Amino acid sequence: MISRKGRFLFPTLLLFTFSCENIDCPQLSGIYRQQECIVVVKQILDSTSAYDFELKGTGVASQKDTLIDEGNRWYCTFLPYLSTGDTIVKKRGELTFNIHKKDTILTFYWDCEGKVGGKLMTAIVKDPFGNSIGLIYNPYFKLDN
Repeated sequence: MISRKGRFLFPTLLLFTFSCENIDCPQLSGIYRQQECIVVVKQILDSTSAYDFELKGTGVASQKDTLIDEGNRWYCTFLPYLSTGDTIVKKRGELTFNIHKKDTILTFYWDCEGKVGGKLMTAIVKDPFGNSIGLIYNPYFKLDN
């Protein structure tokens, strides 16, 4: 006899096991290319799910308050980098997610099993004199000794 917990847990484990296989990277990249989000962050809403990207902000073009509620795992990876007052720029047709801070721009390239976009991360930082400094993080780059 299977307990109530077992009846719930077993199908959940099956779903988790089979839903993580055979990711169609070109199809997924097409979906992400169609999305657009250009918003100044007012409030990051607390979510317990790795799939819920929820925040309140002001649309840059419309200047209207907006609620962003995306079931989007890619966007959720940027939550640790976001703060109130940042501007999110994800343009339609692009596979980059940009966070504009007061003195820094963080650019994240979309990646699907290393197949699309790569795992590069760039940033532009201004020094105290107003000079812009470009930084690139490339996990594939290795120096030969």
